[in-house]
Amino acid sequence: MLAYDLASLASDAQQVLHSTLTNQEVDDSGKPVVPFSVKVDVAKYVYDQFMGKARTSVDVTTHNPLEDLLGSILVNPDGEASHTATIIEGEVVDPSELDDVPEHLRHPT
Repeated sequence: MLAYDLASLASDAQQVLHSTLTNQEVDDSGKPVVPFSVKVDVAKYVYDQFMGKARTSVDVTTHNPLEDLLGSILVNPDGEASHTATIIEGEVVDPSELDDVPEHLRHPT
C-alpha cells in the first residue's frame, strides 16, 4: 500500500477505535459485547500514539570481578588499561507491548 492509500483509511481506523471505546452494548447474558480489557488496550494504544511511550533509563553497569582482574592485568601499548566498563544507554521495551493492538484491529499479514 502507498502512503496515500493508508491515509485514506485513517478516518475508518479512527471510527473503529471510537466505536470500540464507546460501545455500551451487552449480549443476551448481560455481558458487554466489547470486553473492558479490549477497551483498555484501545485506550493504551491511542494514548501511546498521542503522548508517546514513556522512556525508561536503565543502568547496565555491573561489577564483574573477573573482568576487573583481567582489565587491571592487561594493558595497551600506551600503558592504559585495556578494558574499562561501558555504560550503554537504551530503552526498555516490553515485547508484549509490541502487539498491544486488539486482535480485531490488527492488519492481517
